[in-house]
Amino acid sequence: MKKEAFQSFLGVNRGEGVERVTTLFGNPDEEYNNSENHYIIYYYRFGDSDVLSISFGKETMVVETIYFGHRRIQNTFDWLESVGIDDPKAYLLDKHIDEIIDLLGVPDEEEPDDFFYRTDNMEVNFYCPEENDFFCRRIMVSWFA
Repeated sequence: MKKEAFQSFLGVNRGEGVERVTTLFGNPDEEYNNSENHYIIYYYRFGDSDVLSISFGKETMVVETIYFGHRRIQNTFDWLESVGIDDPKAYLLDKHIDEIIDLLGVPDEEEPDDFFYRTDNMEVNFYCPEENDFFCRRIMVSWFA
């Protein structure tokens, strides 16, 4: 697997918008839309966990960021199964950072608990906190114009 594989994540391709998201996941459980911000966020929950949030540019309604995962990893996997998404990249969640590095190579940048992979038009951030023995709790994919 290469980091470029994240041009698509959870069935959403870079450049797609709100229509594709609602086709895949249905209507959000909550929507954040503040007139002072340039984005809208859709939140999807499973049980008491926010398992997925997706931000869209207000002017384009194109996906900018996908924030996937929660401390209750099983809720996230249960939700994934309930919506019928089968993306091997999603299962990097709950993997040790060493396993992710074995697949994707050395990160472009490391900060405490965060491991970043970048291309010219995207960034993938694996949050693998030391308090969780460096097992991944969140994957955040950001796409740029």
